[in-house]
Amino acid sequence: MLGFTKNFNDRLLFKKLLKLIIFINLTPALFVIFTSAYITYQSLSASTSYNNQLVAVNLSNDIDDFLLEKEHLLSFISTLPEIQSMDPVKQTPILQDTVKKYNNDFTTIFIANTSGQQIARDSGDFFNVSDRQYFKDIIRGQNFSISDILISKLTNQPIAIISVPIKKNDIIIGVISAPLKLSRIDELVNYNYDMKHSQTCIFVADNNGHVISHPDNTISNDLSNVKTLAPIKASQNQISGSVKYADKGKNLFASYAKSKKAKWIVVVQEDEDNTLSFLKKQIFYSISTLLLVGMISVYATYLIYKSSSPSKIN
Repeated sequence: MLGFTKNFNDRLLFKKLLKLIIFINLTPALFVIFTSAYITYQSLSASTSYNNQLVAVNLSNDIDDFLLEKEHLLSFISTLPEIQSMDPVKQTPILQDTVKKYNNDFTTIFIANTSGQQIARDSGDFFNVSDRQYFKDIIRGQNFSISDILISKLTNQPIAIISVPIKKNDIIIGVISAPLKLSRIDELVNYNYDMKHSQTCIFVADNNGHVISHPDNTISNDLSNVKTLAPIKASQNQISGSVKYADKGKNLFASYAKSKKAKWIVVVQEDEDNTLSFLKKQIFYSISTLLLVGMISVYATYLIYKSSSPSKIN
């Protein structure tokens, strides 16, 4: 009876010792692993947001530079004597040559008088544009205007009409306008950023939330509206920044920046799962290593227990 009691007490002592060893080994290790994971998560989140915001700001600047280049082109054309003559016979060849030379940028180009009536264009029918906001902006004294996004009747593709005044002796005598192909924004993104081999999504929307550039062309061609997305909403109050939001079951890190000339919003975003894949692997390997160490500790404890059990003692 005494031997049974002693064996029972030994087993009880072994279990207590085992629990103590597991607690001593695992608790601090788990604390270190999860504390390290949290710090790494915060670091990765901050790094991703910072890098993506740099991309968004740089791309918004690229868009501004592109639009400024086209503004300067139209402004230069507006100073030509043939254009300032407001004689359609003299203006038309200039417009035709411009579209021929810059056919990657413009679908057409036209001139309207101060009443809004088109008097010259490279080709096509004439119509009155006095009710168009881009025309009103120029007549009211702006040096540059860009329209809301439209679907071109000529190409059935999204366009934005840019306009500048035709002045003579500092007096506005007409407006020269050109529909800009928004496919050029896609080219701008793809030229500067390798989107084919990236898990980052970059898209551009106008200030009303209509997508004008997206890796999925069906989204941009249909002018899908994303005004309810967190980065688009945030851009209405801040020129640039970063947000984390959920969309279609995915958690996304998104950074945004708004272009100055067109007020278009560049969004650069990544799926949280892709961003944190490294962290998940790190946690998996750490816990696996910890479990292995724990198993070795348990086995070592068992061997110590056996070596010191009564059956082994003389």
